[in-house]
Amino acid sequence: MKQSETKFQSTMMVLSFIYSGISLILFIVFLVVVIKGGNVLIFNRFITAKYPHIESITTQLIYLMSWVTMVLSFCSGIICLLCGIALHNHPKVHIEHKEEKKKESNEVDSDLLMPEEKKIVEILQNNDNSMTQTDLVKESGFTKVKIHRIVKRLEGKKILSKYSYGMTNRIKLERKLKDE
Repeated sequence: MKQSETKFQSTMMVLSFIYSGISLILFIVFLVVVIKGGNVLIFNRFITAKYPHIESITTQLIYLMSWVTMVLSFCSGIICLLCGIALHNHPKVHIEHKEEKKKESNEVDSDLLMPEEKKIVEILQNNDNSMTQTDLVKESGFTKVKIHRIVKRLEGKKILSKYSYGMTNRIKLERKLKDE
C-alpha cells in the first residue's frame, strides 16, 4: 500500500470516529427532547411569546422531528463507528514489513537455478558480488559462449546485471542464493 493510501486510510478512520462521536452527542440531545415530550424550554419560550395559540402543534412537531433525528443520528453513528473500526483493523504496510520483503526478494532459491547458474552465482558471491566476464570465464572453466548464455539467463531472472567495462563486461550479482 502506498504511503498516500495509508495516510488517506488513517484520515478517513479518524473522521469516521469523529462523526460517530458527533452522532452520539446528537442522539443524546434529541433523546432528552423526546423524553421531555417535545417541551424544550428555549423553543417554547420563543414560540409562545410570538404565537401563543400554536404551542401544542409546535411541541408535537418538535417531538416528531426529534424522533426522526434521534433515529438517524443513532444509525449513522453506528455505521461510522463500524467503518472506523474496519479501517483501523485493515492491514497497513509498515516500513519494517517492507524491509523484510525486500530482504526476502533479494535472495533466490537455489532450487530454481540450473547447476551451471548456481556455480556462476557462487563464484560471484565469493568475489565480492562483482567481477569481469573475462575473469568469470577463467574462474568457472566454461567457454565464453556458455558464460554469455548463462549471464543472459541470469540477467533475465534479475539475479545479476551486466555493465560495459572496456573490452569486456562487469557482472554484478543483484540477488544472493538463500542459505539452506
